[in-house]
Amino acid sequence: MAVNIDRSIINKIDKMISSTGQVTPAELQQFAVDTIGFFENLKTVFLSGTEEDKKAAAQLCIDLQKKFEIMNNRIYKAMGITPEQASKFLKPAHYTKEEWQTMQNIQNNVENIKKGTLSSEELERSRTHGSKRKNNQKRA
Repeated sequence: MAVNIDRSIINKIDKMISSTGQVTPAELQQFAVDTIGFFENLKTVFLSGTEEDKKAAAQLCIDLQKKFEIMNNRIYKAMGITPEQASKFLKPAHYTKEEWQTMQNIQNNVENIKKGTLSSEELERSRTHGSKRKNNQKRA
């Protein structure tokens, strides 16, 4: 069964990268929501897509990582910090347990996708964790 891969996230990143003005907090929040939706879509592709779909999704992940690196470098430059200085802030103490776990899951999934070692079980666990997070947000 062929699964549709939503590529709009790439266009949104390109727009943010090429933006000459500042990105508002509301835009960043919407981008985060869109990014989570994109990864949910990727999980569906990896769980039920054809081998061709999975290869296309893996390539899209690689393309997305390159875009994120460009965006990160722009942010570092605008903030006047180095990636090393930013990584000092990226510690569990600065986030809720759930936020930190979500970031770790995304990072692990991207790394495993790059290596081609992401299992269906890992994707299902991530999907279940993401669904619980969404349900908790709806209740709040």
